[in-house]
Amino acid sequence: MGDKVNEDKGMPRADFVTGLVLLGFSAAVLYFSVTMPRLEHRGINPLSAPGVVPGLLGVVIGVCSLALLIRAVVRGGYRLTLSGGSLAAFVSSSVVRRIIVTVAICLVYAWGLVGRVHYTLATFLFVLVFVLFFELVFGQEERRSLARTVWTATLEAALVAGIVSAVFQYLFLVALP
Repeated sequence: MGDKVNEDKGMPRADFVTGLVLLGFSAAVLYFSVTMPRLEHRGINPLSAPGVVPGLLGVVIGVCSLALLIRAVVRGGYRLTLSGGSLAAFVSSSVVRRIIVTVAICLVYAWGLVGRVHYTLATFLFVLVFVLFFELVFGQEERRSLARTVWTATLEAALVAGIVSAVFQYLFLVALP
């Protein structure tokens, strides 16, 4: 019984690169979680310090990325065979465009909206723009009517913003900006 998921020859290379990126991300998360204040001077339990949960998440991401990296190396993914043509094809691919758009929308949300407008409105706008952009620009499946797409995206954005805001505010008791 062979592994049907990774029969694609490009998958080990993609796993190798993804594993490297996630390992770097994990290291950064661990570094920043360790440098967060521990609040010992206030007599706070060390397990309730602000860097504990991000640190644990960084460890989990690191372990998973190492597993992905090792599996990719075993399958020969470290042989990237980079060339000018393959690099140009990668940079101009729709995958890279989607990543750039995702990062841009997230940065506008994090640096442009959160803290400047009410959190619920910021989250509503983020989800609405994200869903509309990916449905209308990158949507590959059969398209619905424009009105239905906008209506569905608006409903999804309202539900996500309302539920996330309520959970953080009333369940986790976090004061929202």
